[in-house]
Amino acid sequence: MTSLKPALLRAKQAAEYLSISKSLFYELVQEGLIPKGTQIRKRCVVWRVADLNQHPEKFIAKNEVSNAS
Repeated sequence: MTSLKPALLRAKQAAEYLSISKSLFYELVQEGLIPKGTQIRKRCVVWRVADLNQHPEKFIAKNEVSNAS
């Protein structure tokens, strides 16, 4: 039996998926380099994996600049 990959990720999971810190993840969302998540409950925001896969070069470049500092 094959396991299903998640289609939605919370912020911590999304940051891990992109191999960046959670604080950098939120910074990239704030800058518009990562799309804003969808609020599904009062205190639960999720990001679609498909959206995170759209333009990874944008935040990979930002991550490399942050690591160089």
